[in-house]
Amino acid sequence: MSSRIKRIILTAAAIIATLFIVEGLLRLATPPEFLQSSPRSTVWPWVVTDPILGWANSGGFENNSFRINSNGFRGGEIPPEKQDGVTRIVCIGDSGTFGLWFGRRARRNWDSYPEELGRILKENGHENIEVINTGVVGYTSSHTLRQLMTYSLALEPDILVARLGFNDIADLDHEFFRAYYVKEPPGFLIGSLMYRWPESRLVRLAAFLDRKLVSMSVKADKNVVSHEEFRANLERIVDASEKRAVDLLFIDYPLRDPWTGLHKQERYLSEYYGVETLSEFHEKHGAYQEILSDVARGRGVEIVDTASAMRKFAGPSFSEYDFVHPNASGARIVALEVYIALVELGWIPKE
Repeated sequence: MSSRIKRIILTAAAIIATLFIVEGLLRLATPPEFLQSSPRSTVWPWVVTDPILGWANSGGFENNSFRINSNGFRGGEIPPEKQDGVTRIVCIGDSGTFGLWFGRRARRNWDSYPEELGRILKENGHENIEVINTGVVGYTSSHTLRQLMTYSLALEPDILVARLGFNDIADLDHEFFRAYYVKEPPGFLIGSLMYRWPESRLVRLAAFLDRKLVSMSVKADKNVVSHEEFRANLERIVDASEKRAVDLLFIDYPLRDPWTGLHKQERYLSEYYGVETLSEFHEKHGAYQEILSDVARGRGVEIVDTASAMRKFAGPSFSEYDFVHPNASGARIVALEVYIALVELGWIPKE
């Protein structure tokens, strides 16, 4: 062995040893939530900034309406290991998955389709099916993909249900979305490190610094997630599901009918999304839903058509104060349509 190769090996060994030492020291000096912040908002007091995910639910939060478990997901505690004979459904997405909608005077309601899906399953005798809600308020498809690869897939889902696309249209010129901007990690090596060891203090530090640099350099005056990035994120979700033999189901994302217009309570959204009318929201959002449909067709993924079911429903599926999030009836419709699709696909038995 030449002296040059020996030097290279010794240098690499020294670097690896140093990294292990630094990681060990950081683990001794810092908690697992290293570089997570305290809640940044009185409106969303359970949301904390996170170096890997941008922001996340704070594990252990609880109020009179819902709780966040120790995994950072809405709902009760999840067994450390999936029990034999249990089918696990993991629902990923944004606030439309997490579960909330606004009534008069911005009164918040907490109906969620994953919770309704769990009820429907039990009503139909499915006692051995778990529904886990990993939705996070404000998530784009980029945030959801990163959460999926780092935490959600570790839950060993049998079925993955994804409802995505609204926050991707947000205006990147807005300070909040720029500060917590995330995208697919550059390169196989960096992505593998982040996805495999998200609890590593060094990985969390590197992700934190990367996000800071990206937020300063990224060009504004565009959507937070471009059409091309949205398509790529969806393809990655399909790839990850296929690789792990997880059944994947997309859900469409209808909005309240455009003719209703924006209520004055909803106009604050223009600041975040850069549009002024509900028709403009429909147009901008619809382009992303077309991409979702195109990816689904190309990859053989089923889409649950909740829009048609909502149109057939005799009552309103949305509040007049919230055009994005289905109300209690709407959440029930989404859950029921998901249940019907799961039975028809043969992914769960018909009881």
